Amino acid sequence: MRYARGLLLICFLCLVGADPSAVKLSDSTFERATQASTGQTTGHWFVLFTCPEQKQDASFHQLRNSWDDLAEESWHESYGFQVAEVNTCHSPGLKERFGIEDTAIILFRDRQMYKYANLSRKGANSKEALQQFALKGYEHFEALSVPQPQSFWAAAMKELFATQLGVMPVAVLTLGFVGVMFVFFVLLNQPRVSAVIQQQKRK
Repeated sequence: MRYARGLLLICFLCLVGADPSAVKLSDSTFERATQASTGQTTGHWFVLFTCPEQKQDASFHQLRNSWDDLAEESWHESYGFQVAEVNTCHSPGLKERFGIEDTAIILFRDRQMYKYANLSRKGANSKEALQQFALKGYEHFEALSVPQPQSFWAAAMKELFATQLGVMPVAVLTLGFVGVMFVFFVLLNQPRVSAVIQQQKRK
């Protein structure tokens, strides 16, 4: 079983063309790779969720360097977890699914997930602190249920709505205007319509 899991992970890395020391995951590859909500049979995953395009401060650069070092070291040393990252600017589905507001780190293991807290505290961004959390420190944090991924149809409808977002307000206003004008027309012509109905009844 362990051999099969390792083989599956290697096949995935070959498919996405990622460097084994820094697996890049996205909306389309995350669940297939981690199986986060379907048993986590591909092993434990330590995942950084962030948007590098919006993070340029010194603290983030330190975290970035520590994360790269941890990813490379964990690959060679076989710590028992796979280090990966998600660019939330390009993966809005995962950002919404896991409630990511800024930068977050989540460990997926034992069919649960553990959020690495207090990234702003001193020393929290070091490679040693990250490694300690992934190996044993997570035990002192709350085990959270893994949210289910969006269904294909829900994601497709959301994408369609987002695409048409610029057109929607105009369409809504137009339909609203037409509706108001129709009601106004009916009210304005109600006496005339009533008169016609009365004439028809006399005949």
